[in-house]
Amino acid sequence: MTANISSLQATQFAFSEIPSFSSFAKDFASENATLKPFLNAFFDVSTLEEHIQHKKDNYTNRAVFHNALKGQLNDVQLSESQLKNLDALAQENTFTITTGHQLSLFNGPMYFIYKILQVAKTCETLQKKYPACNFVPIFWMATEDHDFEEIRKANIFGKTLELESIEQNYSMVGTMSASLLRPAITELTSYLQTASFGEKYIKELNTVFENSITLTDFTRNLVSSWFKDFGVLPLDGDDKALKACFKDLVKKELETNFSFEACSNTIKTRETHYKTQVEPREINLFYIDGNERRRIVSKGDAFELLGTSKTYTHEQLLAQAEENPHLFSPNVILRPLYQELILPNLAYCGGGGEIAYWTQLKDVFTNANVLFPKLILRNSVVLVDAGVHKKMAKLGLENKDLFVDTFTLQENYLKAHSDVSLLNDEKIYLQLESLREEMLNYVSAIDTTLQGSVEGNIAAQKKFIDGLQKKLKKKLKQQEEVSLKQIEGVKEKIYPTGVFQERFEHPYRYLSKYGEAFFTKLYQTIEPNKAVLHIVHIE
Repeated sequence: MTANISSLQATQFAFSEIPSFSSFAKDFASENATLKPFLNAFFDVSTLEEHIQHKKDNYTNRAVFHNALKGQLNDVQLSESQLKNLDALAQENTFTITTGHQLSLFNGPMYFIYKILQVAKTCETLQKKYPACNFVPIFWMATEDHDFEEIRKANIFGKTLELESIEQNYSMVGTMSASLLRPAITELTSYLQTASFGEKYIKELNTVFENSITLTDFTRNLVSSWFKDFGVLPLDGDDKALKACFKDLVKKELETNFSFEACSNTIKTRETHYKTQVEPREINLFYIDGNERRRIVSKGDAFELLGTSKTYTHEQLLAQAEENPHLFSPNVILRPLYQELILPNLAYCGGGGEIAYWTQLKDVFTNANVLFPKLILRNSVVLVDAGVHKKMAKLGLENKDLFVDTFTLQENYLKAHSDVSLLNDEKIYLQLESLREEMLNYVSAIDTTLQGSVEGNIAAQKKFIDGLQKKLKKKLKQQEEVSLKQIEGVKEKIYPTGVFQERFEHPYRYLSKYGEAFFTKLYQTIEPNKAVLHIVHIE
């Protein structure tokens, strides 16, 4: 028996209404003027003509990019919409909207899919606004990252799935063998077996696994399968032909440290308003040494690969950049520059942390003579299933209450639903203060030494009221224990283990229950032109 989604009832909230969101995210969502110096203007679907023309006039790597991506996807089973988008990328009137992520375990957590759906929805919206152009959603796979520990775990169905830990050897995660996934796939399969759409996704997992040699292959195949109906194309930047386009900037970085200076200058201006998200290095490049990705550092008149004894003269490393640019890997400062150099890209969509560090980079782009993209702060989504919705209705909780802390919600519930009213502390304390002043005036006229006695007795009364209030609250909590526990249960669904839902829950929880319709309904909910939070009730 399968479960169907009859409807998704979504309510939008401004980021400013969400206490846990950063001040940067709130400012960006509200288009605060403070951010303007760090942007290529705020993204607006209706005013992109000039930006489109600038990208068209300054983009020179289309043929290389198209051929490289076509080669990467040659063995991937693409949908009609994906094939159409791939072909369109050869045309000079085709542009991309991009998002990216690490090669996380089985494409989680939830915000992994939210931002991919948003770039797809943005492309659809732009297509309607600018029919003379084509717009293609791109997913940038961060295959060159080497922090394996950061990506090897996922929470699925309340269980922590994890890949076997390996010794940190600076290997790029994308090059690691897909065979590492076998035990986790076996465990995940055991959970999917009883789900409504479990059989479908077990089959998909096995097919993807069988056709994958590396973790890059697995992610590419799984993303392509999940988002085939939206025309999304995954891209691996670790590509010889694409890296060749970047070699001049690699040499510029080695010779002048241009990105360090440019980013540092921006940070000095920016830090009066926002904390620094990432610190630039003197050299913001890695060198791929065999299977290892090592940071390049200056050592006197030479270069050293950090953590090794290997050194290169300036001439040797510059020669390598000219002859073998694929051996150089950008870090977090230069990766966006590399991305925008090789893509016909108009905008990058990311979460608050991502967009925050992009706003440190405008001067880096200017120095490199590469067009800085528009930035899109992704939507956030909170999913409320029928069971949680029922509890909310019973408890009298509204959508806005989901972001109020648990203690306050419980206190408010006690005040609103208890048969015995709590003491009105404020009213009683005002009465005590009035009595205190009256008594002090009275005794002062007779014997000022009695003032201390008045103060002591009033303080004792306040202490008595505090103690009585605590006893009353304890008694009321015992009487309302079930409801108070239910409030905790509702909050746990929004902040499981104290983590915001979209950063904890995994897409398989919903895909296995509702199938592809889940993505389709979410896609319809996404707002492409502004950063908002959606509370989505799944019926």
